[in-house]
Amino acid sequence: MFNFGNLFRSLPTVSSILPVRYRARKCTRERKAKIHKKNRAANLAKARKYIPILKKKQLEKSSRTIETFPWRSSNDDVYLGLFNQMRRYNLLEAILAHRELHHPTMINVPNAPLNVRLEIDLSTDKKNKFVDKYHKIIELPHPYDHGEDRTILAFCQSAEMMEEARNAGAMLVGGKEVIKSIERGLIMLPDFQYVLAHPDILTELPAIRGLLRKRYPSLQHGSLTLDLVAMVKHYIKGIKYNMQVDPYDEALGIVEMKIGQLSDEPNHLIENFETLFKDIMTKAPKRAKPSPFVIRCLAQTPASREKFNINLSQFVNAEEDSESDSDSDDEDEIKEKQRL
Repeated sequence: MFNFGNLFRSLPTVSSILPVRYRARKCTRERKAKIHKKNRAANLAKARKYIPILKKKQLEKSSRTIETFPWRSSNDDVYLGLFNQMRRYNLLEAILAHRELHHPTMINVPNAPLNVRLEIDLSTDKKNKFVDKYHKIIELPHPYDHGEDRTILAFCQSAEMMEEARNAGAMLVGGKEVIKSIERGLIMLPDFQYVLAHPDILTELPAIRGLLRKRYPSLQHGSLTLDLVAMVKHYIKGIKYNMQVDPYDEALGIVEMKIGQLSDEPNHLIENFETLFKDIMTKAPKRAKPSPFVIRCLAQTPASREKFNINLSQFVNAEEDSESDSDSDDEDEIKEKQRL
């Protein structure tokens, strides 16, 4: 007779089969997980260019999508802002509107800081090349207390210049002795935010070039200058602003900066904004097809959620007029040289 017991003993047990099946399922899961990760990366790359505007949380992520979306413009005085284009105000009108909103009878914050948010088109003629992010310190015609404690390390050889730089606000001023102390590790460079230098000590600085790295003084960054004292005052009292790249759109830059307080004179705030606008326009790339470098500007305060879209035409026209005048002056100089 046939022995069924021997047959069942020869069959593989359940415990020996499960690991094989589990490994098979695990390989399948890993393969699908890789495919899912690859598809997700591709979808994120597409989302950086085309961000859906249907979700309310994503409306503030990419300003370019909101600005170019074909919303209708309302002819009425009262309308829903969500379904219509933002009205454009002159900067003076926006300042007066914020003043009225922050009046003691309303929000009661008459000294609220006035901030501006500028959205910049970083694209160039090359498809995959954009303007790099940067940070800069500028001097406003009507400065305010920025509230920062800036530490400056200055290099020079003249004893008189060292004393003047110390009086101007530099934390440490020195020459060859300071450079040797940095090499030995007696002076820690991370304690200083900015490093400035005079050209008379330029031959000694290469010894610490590897330690300074990006903070090495150069003419391009404005940290190597003949007037060291004036540059120290510029870095101490100047107002700093950063141009950041939008995380969802690599061709969109954002600059946020305080231009003053609502209690200041409106003309002072306008002059401060004009100085900031001109400095930003110096970074504008030359394009074959002329397009605005600064796309949009919003005036807002931390005390309220109200934002006013600023009409930049007057500032753009003033910038174009100044450029045309400078070009005409250059042409006149060239003609005079040719005559001579």
